[in-house]
Amino acid sequence: MEAIRDNWQLLYALASAATAALLVVAFRFDERFRWFNDEFRFHRPIAARIAAVVKLGVGLALSSLFLSVICIFVWNRFAEQQGRAVIPDFFPDYPPMFFKLAIAWNLPLFLVLALRCRRRALFDVFLSYKNYPGDTELVRRIADQLIGGGQRVWFAEYEILRLPARAPENGSNESLDHRPDSDSAGGGGEVETPKKESREDRMIRRFLDRGARESEWGLAFTNNLYVESDWCRIEMDRLLARRGPKRLLEVQIPREDLPRRKYNQLVASPALESRSVGEIIDFLGAHTGLARGLRERNVDASSLDRWEGHWMGSSVSLDVTGWELHEPPREGGLGGVTFRYPALQPPIFVNIWAHPETSKPGQRADKSINDREMFDYLKWYARKHLRQIPAMNVKLRGIHLLFHSNLSQIGLTYWSDHYWVRKISLVIPKPSQVKPGGEGLRQGSTSARTAAREMAEFEFTFGFVGSFADYCLHSSLMDRLALSLEWR
Repeated sequence: MEAIRDNWQLLYALASAATAALLVVAFRFDERFRWFNDEFRFHRPIAARIAAVVKLGVGLALSSLFLSVICIFVWNRFAEQQGRAVIPDFFPDYPPMFFKLAIAWNLPLFLVLALRCRRRALFDVFLSYKNYPGDTELVRRIADQLIGGGQRVWFAEYEILRLPARAPENGSNESLDHRPDSDSAGGGGEVETPKKESREDRMIRRFLDRGARESEWGLAFTNNLYVESDWCRIEMDRLLARRGPKRLLEVQIPREDLPRRKYNQLVASPALESRSVGEIIDFLGAHTGLARGLRERNVDASSLDRWEGHWMGSSVSLDVTGWELHEPPREGGLGGVTFRYPALQPPIFVNIWAHPETSKPGQRADKSINDREMFDYLKWYARKHLRQIPAMNVKLRGIHLLFHSNLSQIGLTYWSDHYWVRKISLVIPKPSQVKPGGEGLRQGSTSARTAAREMAEFEFTFGFVGSFADYCLHSSLMDRLALSLEWR
């Protein structure tokens, strides 16, 4: 023990390492200042934390050594003039006083860095929205473009994975119909608030509060449905309390009276009525300085190209504008058809399979749930699906709520060994079952009881080689291809 106590160099190194570890663990220093790219932090989280401790420890050591050198130099000059004792052997042998002083510098350095860290938010912008057909797709496109432009975005589909998932009660693979009166955690709807808040609801409240607190700006996509949502109101309350109306931007989709009647503070918030991705990003950039000049990759709509196939005796078509057929489908079905997007190098590949839906009868037809249950189901489905993939390094990054044929559909983003994957599963009623207006089947009806035999699942598996930011920039191309599917 005496040997360690006398070895001031070792004690100083341990003090620097402990200070660095505490900063990284307690304040997520590595994530706030983005020392490493998203791929490294996501794929190697433990290695990223260890590397952050080493990097910060070296920085602390150099800073405190420099401050100690300055302090001892100033003291010796002062001591010589005043006839006091100087610190001997300043170079090259460091006396114990030097390392004692260097260790003492760890505390003020820790406080300064911790304060700086707390003042720097984890996210640049918090996206608050109500899940609804058309609205969710718009917000996802904006989120992906911002992430692709290097911004740190709190977006429910990427952040909701931090919450624990509850398995569906029946444990089946149903796709659930999403109706306008449903609710969302991180972009919600309308459910009756329980008298006694459950543990899960308290976790969601803390989760949303932390997201608002750790974001520099808020961007709310409002309409009457937004205000009728319990969880959206929680998000708005947190954003107004944490950021204030001047750091909360409102995008009206469309402009309706309830949001500003409910929240008078929105009068002081910048507002825009638009559904254009470019206009909304420009609006955000003009008020925050984020994502200036960012433009979404668009497909030339002047020369649309549709591919035709057949499944279960009906025609299947896709809008393949910009895509090339890489491998034709197998005879007598749709399975195995592959397209490539040659405008990118390396190109995006997509493999498409179709098969009859195998869930229990009626479970895919006209079932209304709140979005908390929907995201629970999506997380449960995602983890179950990933366990079946024969890859060494598979990690889930996002879950996506899509809409097709008046049904909620499933999308996943995950890393598989060496590339990013976007998996989209569309469960569609047989064309003869779809009523005019796109209505689904009535639960409990005779048609619903035979729905499992008359619905098909179309699976799109996209492969993208590149960074997560580049993947996000081009994700709308993948969604556009999948959601263009028509079965008639």
